[in-house]
Amino acid sequence: MKLARLPLQAIAGGTFALVVSVAQAQVLDVKPGHWKKTIRMEKGGKVTMNETLDACMTRENLDFDVLRKKFGDNKGVCKLIEEEVTGTRQKITLQCMGSTTRSTTQVKSREHVVVNATIDNAGHISTSNEEWRFVKSDCPKPASK
Repeated sequence: MKLARLPLQAIAGGTFALVVSVAQAQVLDVKPGHWKKTIRMEKGGKVTMNETLDACMTRENLDFDVLRKKFGDNKGVCKLIEEEVTGTRQKITLQCMGSTTRSTTQVKSREHVVVNATIDNAGHISTSNEEWRFVKSDCPKPASK
């Protein structure tokens, strides 16, 4: 499946993981573990998502080399552009077939991150505002089937 065909929520939901991956390589300091993510998405002035979710950020998720390899292996489907990197701020653009995501991550502390993104999917513009708060070092166990 090509990234450009993923639902908007999947693209935006992955934004923080992507940005944190880029950020970690640039020495932005966030803790791995269990995080609570509050996400609000809008499209055409209408709220399409407003909820709080659990997320597990592992060391592997935070490894930019893993992310760079992923984009290197995608045969040109997506291009990752690093625009601005400081100790507390990361601006990136992810260009995929028919879709461009521009994201700014602000690390408020090792346990608090804010991500704002604009997603242009073939002229259909959506915005995503996320607030991430660290819960604890251990991630929740997956529910058994």
